[in-house]
Amino acid sequence: MRFTAEQCSQLKFPIGCPVWFNLGDVGVKEASTSHPNPKRGVVSGAEWNNKIFYEVTHADKSSSIIITEEVEDDKLGFGATCPITILPDNVDADADPLEGEIVLCTPSTTNPNTFVYTAMIFLDGKSKVRYESGIEEKRVVYRKVDESIVDNSSSVALGSVCKGKGAITDDTSEAENAPKGYDNSSLMRTNNGSYDDEEGEVIEEPRRSLPPPSIMYNDNHTTRVKSGDETKSSALNVPSKLVILVPLWLQKDRTSQRSLFFHLIGANGCNTKRIEHETRCKVRIVRSGDGEEAPFIPMKIHIEAMNAPKALRDLKTARQIIQSLVLEYVGNDGCRGRVLYEIAKNCWGTHRPNQSTSRAVNDFNPFVNSGQHVFMSVVELPFVCEEGRKSFHGAHSVLMKASLDRIQATGCFVQVAQNGFRIPTELCDPYVFVYGKTHRCVDRAVDIIKNVIRSHQKKCSCTY
Repeated sequence: MRFTAEQCSQLKFPIGCPVWFNLGDVGVKEASTSHPNPKRGVVSGAEWNNKIFYEVTHADKSSSIIITEEVEDDKLGFGATCPITILPDNVDADADPLEGEIVLCTPSTTNPNTFVYTAMIFLDGKSKVRYESGIEEKRVVYRKVDESIVDNSSSVALGSVCKGKGAITDDTSEAENAPKGYDNSSLMRTNNGSYDDEEGEVIEEPRRSLPPPSIMYNDNHTTRVKSGDETKSSALNVPSKLVILVPLWLQKDRTSQRSLFFHLIGANGCNTKRIEHETRCKVRIVRSGDGEEAPFIPMKIHIEAMNAPKALRDLKTARQIIQSLVLEYVGNDGCRGRVLYEIAKNCWGTHRPNQSTSRAVNDFNPFVNSGQHVFMSVVELPFVCEEGRKSFHGAHSVLMKASLDRIQATGCFVQVAQNGFRIPTELCDPYVFVYGKTHRCVDRAVDIIKNVIRSHQKKCSCTY
């Protein structure tokens, strides 16, 4: 299960925290004999799979691209420049906590699976500093700082990682295309031993309250791999693989998942054969087994481009064909806007502007047949639980004339997908569909809608 931004802020390593990992086998015997290849990066998210795994974004020195690895909780240490608070030790328990920054992190040679730190400690209101080494891990906690400082320090932390032979640095033009804050609250992933991630997987970071670190990368793509795995890229550094995560609300049980699966592959595999013929991409769909005792595995669609020079175009075409097949499956249900948006936002590509604060994507409007491309985003509606069922609120406030006038002034339009409204939906939770000509006007419209919903929540007990 993926943690939300609020949950991540309570973890040991919150989003934006600089970290070290891959420091070698941590332990008494191994510390002196291991030959580690230390990596420095920034935490971009976290998830629970029997234990906490952190998503750490860093630069791969050999290929000069940005990748994200999943690292176990006990394999991470605070990175250089990380703001920290040092708690008193047992000898001087009454002393005040000290503020400072990490200078060095090394595996402990006395306590297995722990680290020791060297830190720069601030004195006299930061006018003076002193350095202290041998600080035990249990005494060090992350120190929250002002939002402006977090953004700056995060950029510096990842920028320092990128600086190397042939690497992209902070002063390149790609810095202007750095991703901004975005919401991924709809994506909840459950992993188990059968939920295989052996391939490089491209998915977005989770919802966060602060913008993530400035990430620079080639061709507007970020490649994510599991620890110990590597994703091979083409000579142009364009990833040749794409993974589509099918929304969980569309596969609530084995029956619905099986029905969707057979619709996607088509009679005698005609749909997958069509994709392979038109795009020269291999398609593989992973799902749960039919046996009741088999674990339920969320469906994932793996696409691999076989023609490297045209991988970007072929993967885009394959994604659009799959989106059309999914829309065909849901029919005229009001979830059309949400399902297309969720698939598009979790796939890398030029359709996804990095600067968008609402995570807007550029795709065809699923509610009209013109094929016109628009920028779109989705806003969740708050709810209250009544007799075990959710009752969603806020839609009427969004559709009030005063609200609509402000939204339309941005150049955007909205549609509410909810039973009792013009677009009813039975397959997903109600939502607000926002679309316009540019991602900036969509961002402004989404901000207006969220402010309207917040005003409603002040008078109501509904929540998310």
